[in-house]
Amino acid sequence: MMPPAVSRAWSCIAHVALVLTAIPGALATTIRTSGTDCVTLGAGGPLQITLDCIDPIYSSPIIDSEIEVTVPVPHHKVSGHFVGTNIDFNIYMPRSGWKGRFFQLVYPLQSSIASDYDIRFGAESGAYTVRVTGSLGYRADAAVAKFARTLAGKYYNRKSTGIYGYVYGGSGGSLVTIGAVENTFGVWNGAVAMIQAVPVSSPDNWSIRGLAGFVLGSKRDMLVNALGPGGNGDPYKDLNQLEKSVLQEVSALGIQLEIWGDDFDGAGLDRKGLFKSLTDIAIANVKLADSSYVDDFWSKPGYIGAEQSALGKFFRKNLFNHQTTITEVQFGTDNLPTAVVLDKIPSNIPNHGLEFTVQVKDGNGTLGPFTADVDLNSKTAVIRANNNPIVLAALVEGAELKIDNRWFLSILGWYRHQVPTRSGFYGYDILRKPNGEPIYPQRSFLLAPAIMSATSGGGTHTGNITTKLIVMDVLRDFDAFPWHADWYKNQVQAALGDRATDQYRLYFGDNADHYISEVTAPDSARLIDAAGLAEQHVRDVSAWVEKGTEPPIATRYSVEKGQVGVPNSASERRGIQPVIDLTTKGAKRVEVKLGRAVDFKAHIEVPPNTGKIVAVEWDFEGTGNYVKRAFGTGRQAIDVKVKNSYNKRGTYFASARVTVTRDGDVTTPYALSRNLDRLGHRQMGADPLMSMLTTSFIYSFIFWSLPSLYFGIISGTFLISDTWHRTHKPIHGMGKPAVTKESLLLNYISPLPQEVIYTAFSNGYYRVAFGSILGQTSPLVAGGVFIFNEEQMTVWASWPSAGYIYAMLLLNCFTLLFLRLNLTYPCGRGLWTILDVASFCFDSPMVQDTGSNHDPTDDEEHIKARVLLEKRKYAYGYYLGILGKRRLGFTWATADSNDQGAQVVSDVD
Repeated sequence: MMPPAVSRAWSCIAHVALVLTAIPGALATTIRTSGTDCVTLGAGGPLQITLDCIDPIYSSPIIDSEIEVTVPVPHHKVSGHFVGTNIDFNIYMPRSGWKGRFFQLVYPLQSSIASDYDIRFGAESGAYTVRVTGSLGYRADAAVAKFARTLAGKYYNRKSTGIYGYVYGGSGGSLVTIGAVENTFGVWNGAVAMIQAVPVSSPDNWSIRGLAGFVLGSKRDMLVNALGPGGNGDPYKDLNQLEKSVLQEVSALGIQLEIWGDDFDGAGLDRKGLFKSLTDIAIANVKLADSSYVDDFWSKPGYIGAEQSALGKFFRKNLFNHQTTITEVQFGTDNLPTAVVLDKIPSNIPNHGLEFTVQVKDGNGTLGPFTADVDLNSKTAVIRANNNPIVLAALVEGAELKIDNRWFLSILGWYRHQVPTRSGFYGYDILRKPNGEPIYPQRSFLLAPAIMSATSGGGTHTGNITTKLIVMDVLRDFDAFPWHADWYKNQVQAALGDRATDQYRLYFGDNADHYISEVTAPDSARLIDAAGLAEQHVRDVSAWVEKGTEPPIATRYSVEKGQVGVPNSASERRGIQPVIDLTTKGAKRVEVKLGRAVDFKAHIEVPPNTGKIVAVEWDFEGTGNYVKRAFGTGRQAIDVKVKNSYNKRGTYFASARVTVTRDGDVTTPYALSRNLDRLGHRQMGADPLMSMLTTSFIYSFIFWSLPSLYFGIISGTFLISDTWHRTHKPIHGMGKPAVTKESLLLNYISPLPQEVIYTAFSNGYYRVAFGSILGQTSPLVAGGVFIFNEEQMTVWASWPSAGYIYAMLLLNCFTLLFLRLNLTYPCGRGLWTILDVASFCFDSPMVQDTGSNHDPTDDEEHIKARVLLEKRKYAYGYYLGILGKRRLGFTWATADSNDQGAQVVSDVD
């Protein structure tokens, strides 16, 4: 439906010029039109075009070729251009199925080649397709529309006056469309303006978005969590006063609050090219129209850069100004610089919005600026395309550069000094005093109205439309704010009075943004492709014109402080889009156990007389990849219930999507009226901390209390038995202590773990004590049972770890009852080594000891502990073995009868 880079439309204002070209006339047919010249509406006003008048610029169309084409449908294709212009065109007339109409998409930057999709859409709608090279205004489009009628009349053998025509366009194309329907008469019979731009849209909207992203960027995650699916809906809770005031301001000016939870990076950061729009279009146009603005911004009262406020301090803190020297210049194939290596770059350099100014060597001024992207690691500034070659020629080794972001920061406050003087723009009331006067100083020139008027072909959005008009706006649009469409509706009502209801409809679509084109994963998890809605509106306006069939009732909505809201039910909301409400047990957010089936319920309502449900799709993991499920039968409202379980922990935003077609066609790709809904869903397994949940107590007991009890009983008993066996059956082959260095030994009189830990702490052997504690509580296993996610602030139980606990529990019970009580080792020491590896003991002496592998010539200091126990002396503890690894081991000898208890001695071999 629309070119993907819709926002580029605004750039045409300052940068698009009509280039006169000499077009070869070989094999071309010139058709000279005749009639009186079209006239303007007042001096310098928009040209008023009728079916009979001649536009002097587009008076001589030339047919370059006429061919028969079979793809995408069999059609007759006429290609041509206008003499003395750069405007060419194509007309695609289907051989069969034509029903007396044509569709014409307009957009300032489009090519004259229609896509196969659009050609087929026209053919399936009974229309031929007209496509014209994009330009400023509607005049070229009108000239081709009239010429195409003449050609179609001959091709279909029908009077051209009996052919209906419909023009439609979005974003910059909506400006062309409005210019057309306010200033032409009989050229088109109906129109659809989508994602509507108005006289305050550009560059003000970019400025508003930029300020919001700049100030609120540090709170991005908080806003996403609060306003996203399953959030608490309160974006102000964790904002400071500065952030609150900025969010309130940009919300009143038209950015829908939900957008910050839906696509913060697109609206306020650079995911959709905001920074490039600000630097390449907004700043470029402000420099042309009001070059002194930047100096006033940083020096005069009433401007953010100079005001003594929290916002002013925030701006000045982020102001970057740096002098550096070029140490190397890198050139491209055209001998122009492509990058410069800089002498010094501070680490706090911004990653966008920088301008580079060249200091002329003789000190007589500067050249520039030019723009570049800086790589901090290599200290290289990569020069962007479309910079002034004269400035680039001054980039030589040793040249001085000034780098700053003065213009970028200043453009973020531009909209405050562009309060419209025209009445009705109520969103700007937040920038006005109670008496209606602007709060901040105003510039002498209002830029946005001039840009919008130029793109509209001189139109000024009077509302005095000459055809039937449907306007479609969407509620997730951060380029064309939704309340702007309401402003234009008021213009139409003021201009037409009672006739407005016979000529005009306004519809809002939900869960769609500014880009009317195919939506792919992962964006399709949260957005629908609004092209289907637009296509249905085009068909509706044609039925309205040709048959008198009233379109469905317009969307019912309200506007409060710049925010457009719609009712939750289809019967109240109306419009043409179905309404869907996705819940699980009546909630929009749920935390469930791993492996448990989740019950999803989608309540779907279709507005009266707008079609039938043809598909219900599910995206359980929020990836944007949908699967169809059966949805039963229903008329205006149905409930669809499904179950789904999850095998991985995590946070999911499950989506359900519904599709409606007007006649119930399940195969067509056109005029699909879609909507979706999402909910927040956290897969958490058994959550011992959420006792308020159903069955939480049972799961907590099984996965928390019971294992802890078993650990205490089994581990304690196991360690007592293990220690007792090791004391009476020490490791063989240790006639003398192993080579050690910085060893830690413990007076191991008692085999009871509690006394071991106490003695270790008392003697300062904290590592030994810690190892003994680990041996009892087995944290390597227990730590894997309950997992804490710091980002999500959730705790859940791990099924594999829990299963391992129970397996080890059974294994230790078995060894304790049938093997460990035997004072001998009936199965050999190897089995005990294997059991030690899998046991709860963190530092098993049998596993970790490396015996007496030491160099007898080594003369290192080591420590022996003499333990009086059954007439034996033991050296027991941690030491550093030959390989430098921490070890735990014994040695023993006959006890000295003079020993009184245990003592630590230091010997040197």
